[in-house]
Amino acid sequence: MLSRLARWCFTHHWLTVIIWLVALTGGTIVANGALGGGAFETRFSIPDSQSLRALDLLIDAYPDADPVTDAQIVFSSPTGFEDSATQTAITNFLSEVQSSIDGLSVSNPFEDSTLISQDGTVAYAVVGLPDGESKDDQDKVGQAILAVGNSLTESGALPDGVIVEYGGDPFVTFELPESEIVGLLAAIIILVLAFGSVLAMGLPIGTALVGLGTGVAAITILSHVMEMPDFVVQIGAMIGIGVGIDYALFIVTRFREGLRAGLSPQDATVNAADTAGRAVLFAGITVMISLLGMYMMGMSFVYGLAIGGSATVGIMVIASLTLLPALLSFVGHRIDVTTRAAMGSLIIFSFLSLFGVIFFDTLVLLPLGLLIAVVIMVLSIFIPSLRTPIQHRQPKPLRQQFWYRWSRFVQRRPWTSFIGGLVILLTLTIPLLSMRLALSDNGNRAEWQTARRAYDLLADGFGPGFNGPLQLVAQVDETITQDDLQAITQAVQADPDVVFASPPFSAPNNL
Repeated sequence: MLSRLARWCFTHHWLTVIIWLVALTGGTIVANGALGGGAFETRFSIPDSQSLRALDLLIDAYPDADPVTDAQIVFSSPTGFEDSATQTAITNFLSEVQSSIDGLSVSNPFEDSTLISQDGTVAYAVVGLPDGESKDDQDKVGQAILAVGNSLTESGALPDGVIVEYGGDPFVTFELPESEIVGLLAAIIILVLAFGSVLAMGLPIGTALVGLGTGVAAITILSHVMEMPDFVVQIGAMIGIGVGIDYALFIVTRFREGLRAGLSPQDATVNAADTAGRAVLFAGITVMISLLGMYMMGMSFVYGLAIGGSATVGIMVIASLTLLPALLSFVGHRIDVTTRAAMGSLIIFSFLSLFGVIFFDTLVLLPLGLLIAVVIMVLSIFIPSLRTPIQHRQPKPLRQQFWYRWSRFVQRRPWTSFIGGLVILLTLTIPLLSMRLALSDNGNRAEWQTARRAYDLLADGFGPGFNGPLQLVAQVDETITQDDLQAITQAVQADPDVVFASPPFSAPNNL
């Protein structure tokens, strides 16, 4: 079956490429255009837990608001906030923000002393968001608040020396993590060094990127059908890039071996799909089954991770078995031909991109590297020497190659290899014994994000742990007095691990 599929994609290469481009562009248009982006929603709820029951009580008490998502507007002033003019300016600032967005509530730190740090240099306002159905709704509110706040700041609404930052998930900017960009660039360098060919390197990378784009579009569409956390795209991207490059690499390697054995490009492609392609298919199915095993955890937000991750892997497998054979038909015997211009463009692009990410923590040099690479390729049209192919070393006979000799060593000394490998693996697992698990928060964001700077201001002003508060929710009847609730607060405050417990306050539905 795989051989027939590969032969069809090879002979109908244009149709195969067009189908994939339609899937990529069409899926992206539907996901981000017709559906208006993703409907991601992160709700860490565990069935039949106290936290879930508390959450349900809050949602019932505030049906027209979002009582769960934390958001703050944080102010910092080295001279404090005792000056009446400063208090008036901040109060007017918060009132303007609140009045600009329907359903938004903003507290005033000067009406509640617990919202001002002990040293008086940090104050914050609690932002109550209007009810929203998804993470995208929260982001839109956050962007609206930022737009109003930045406009007021630029107009001089706040006194000199007063810094304002915006904390909470609505103000977090999500983008492709730079670690994934570094991973892609590292993969480009490693593959070109291993293959000695830009085309042989580009086929796995290109196949993985097309599959990744299609997978992200599919995940975005699925978020409108089922609950998916907002970080499922990042998880899918990390898994997709890894397996996509890996699977395509298997097939490209076997294709090149077939060409060296004297096969035609079509027969080499069919042979690669019938051998390495089988490994790709079964490896992908195994990964998908493993990811779907997360359904056994019984937590709804994990279901979205399982579906998103397995869908991305499935798309990568399909791309490796269909799109890649079509691309191999375009390349043919030229897969090992690399000109000076192509190699120079790749080196400059990779070097500038990595240099910018590693030393300046930015991707701004990536477009510059791409522009220089394009200029070099254009110049190669007019400069014949740039079109000169780079000579490759003749491959050694099979029995003289390192990996063949290594396999023979392992076979001759199985127990030595087994024990040595086991010792190395056990040594690498030692850090597992001191691993600490926790949920990520805005303290892990990049320092240029306002949510991270607000997090740091609150931690500096109110102490460690302030950014991760616990809420105590109780449904009481008329027999419970304020003194009873205050006694609970004092008992909690007496715990040595508790820094501060706020006074109790009433809420609808006898909360």
